[in-house]
Amino acid sequence: MPRHRSTLKLRRKQLDRTLQPLSDLRRIAVPPVGWLRSIREALGMSTYDLARLARLDPSTIRATEGREANGAVTLETLRRLAGQLDCDLAYFLLPRQGTLEETLQARALKVAEALVEPVHHTMSLEAQSLAEDARREQIRELAVEMVHSQSAEIWNEVSEP
Repeated sequence: MPRHRSTLKLRRKQLDRTLQPLSDLRRIAVPPVGWLRSIREALGMSTYDLARLARLDPSTIRATEGREANGAVTLETLRRLAGQLDCDLAYFLLPRQGTLEETLQARALKVAEALVEPVHHTMSLEAQSLAEDARREQIRELAVEMVHSQSAEIWNEVSEP
């Protein structure tokens, strides 16, 4: 993996542009019975028909549909059965923050806060604490520096309050 800052930032921007049109897809709910069964039934195809096309036992199709509905099916199995339904399997990861850049910045802020908070607490016990706005600025500056330097510290485990 390239570690050069500009290369990583460029890769994030390129992936963000690729993923942006897909962001609305997270609003699509997976049918309770899963996509395989829903599409098979919508096509009027029986379990036996799909089993015959896929050269599998009908009980394997039923079990696979159950595993998909429970989130335990493999991508290869989904791809194979999707092909028998004349469908393509679409697979991608969508950043929860909106973009990869926002994900990285949010993570850096979280880690920076975890690093600054113990120091702030110690200083407050000694009546030397920073004002809240100065503490927030210190956290922001540390986060910006971590992102800029691609610090591996960004991925340190952070305990939740």
